[in-house]
Amino acid sequence: MAEAMDTYTPTGARKNIYNLIRGVVSNHTTIQIASSPDEAVVVVSKDDWNAMQEYIELLENGVIDEVNTRMADAKAHPDTAFGDPL
Repeated sequence: MAEAMDTYTPTGARKNIYNLIRGVVSNHTTIQIASSPDEAVVVVSKDDWNAMQEYIELLENGVIDEVNTRMADAKAHPDTAFGDPL
């Protein structure tokens, strides 16, 4: 389950934008800026955004499924998880 985000009004965010940006970047947190429940944006750090995009790409290309399959095989067969035993 996702953690609750701190939410700011546009005015509140504008008053404290520098500290909000520093917090998002240094703590890898997210914040929401909302003028109403249906009109909001989420602010994430560029590093976190890039990581999410990479994960989505790996998921779309089947790499995550392959990793999960290999991990399950390794748990089921720990003696040969890394190939033939020496």
